[in-house]
Order: sequence, then C-alpha cells, then structure tokens
Amino acid sequence: MFKVGFVFFCLAMFLLNGCGMQNKKENAESPYRNVKNTVSGKKQQNQVELVENSPTIGTDIMEAKKVVRSIPGYIPDSVWINGNQMWVVVRANKDLSNHAKLKEAARIHEKLVQAIPQFKINVKVN
Repeated sequence: MFKVGFVFFCLAMFLLNGCGMQNKKENAESPYRNVKNTVSGKKQQNQVELVENSPTIGTDIMEAKKVVRSIPGYIPDSVWINGNQMWVVVRANKDLSNHAKLKEAARIHEKLVQAIPQFKINVKVN
C-alpha cells in the first residue's frame, strides 16, 4: 500500500513539475517581467511591470514634443495618445491665417510621421 502511494506521489510530482515549466526563450523576448491581475470590488486592474529599457507611451510623447520644439516658431501645447492615434496641438509664436495654419500643420505632421511612424498622427496649430 505504501509503495503504490509513493509511486503515485512521485508520478504526480513529475506531472506538476512538467506543467510548471515555461519556455525560457519566450520569457527572454517578452518586454514584460511579471503580469499581475488584482481584483478590487467589481473592477479588475491589470498591473504590468515593464523591463527597464522598454518603450512607453511617455517616451513617444516626449519624442513628439522634441520634434515640435526642433521646429523654429512652434511650441508643443499638448500631446496625447489614444490607441494607435496621436493627437498633437501646437502653438505658433505668431498669428497665422487659417490657410497658413493648415499648411504648417501638414509640415509638422510630416516631420512627426518621420520620427514616430507607428501612430496615426493628427496635428492642430493654434
């Protein structure tokens, strides 16, 4: 009786140990170290811990502001991201006509697309 129980216990340990193994190569390529799901009340919050050098939304926003600052006469007013769309509002140092605003928005848009191609970028000049 003891031997059968011991064999069953060892077999169960081998099965459980084999199911817990993950592909190390898969983990090495993933930008995430640890994903935790916590439930508070009815709301579920996903907390994702990123690896140190992984790009974030903040780095994309900072890059867009840097591109706008590099264009003389323009200051980034606000930049936000919603999914794959980036919205950039730019303030001009001088008054422009509506036609000139559209022309300058197109020029700024072109520079932003060259710097950050992964977003559909919308530019508004105030």
